[in-house]
Amino acid sequence: ERFNHQAFHNAVDWGSETANKYGRRQAVKAWLAQAWNHGVPEVIMAEAFSDVQSRADLLQDLHSSWEKRPICSALCIKVWQMYFELKGRGEGQIDEAVQEILRWMPVYSDRTTPSALLQALTVRGWMLHQL
Repeated sequence: ERFNHQAFHNAVDWGSETANKYGRRQAVKAWLAQAWNHGVPEVIMAEAFSDVQSRADLLQDLHSSWEKRPICSALCIKVWQMYFELKGRGEGQIDEAVQEILRWMPVYSDRTTPSALLQALTVRGWMLHQL
């Protein structure tokens, strides 16, 4: 499970190539959804994707979310999900890549606010560092 610098660089390039104009309506919808859920972020639950086909379908759903107009946290989410996909494809293990997304970046890029992203990632062991 080593970090693949080339795959990450390629994910950054892929993410920048697919960048769209900021989606204000998308941002408002994400904020309202989080407020409706009492501030709890919408997290993609791994238990709901227990077989290879459901995870393949999830990857297609993630691709669809990448294509929607972005909100401020979208690029971060997209790049990390793209990284896991590229790394998995390079190793011939695309299902493993989706499992890594479910483990480390289980949110939708088009509906996750920055605060929801921080909450979801903290639970998964990500740490925020001041530079």
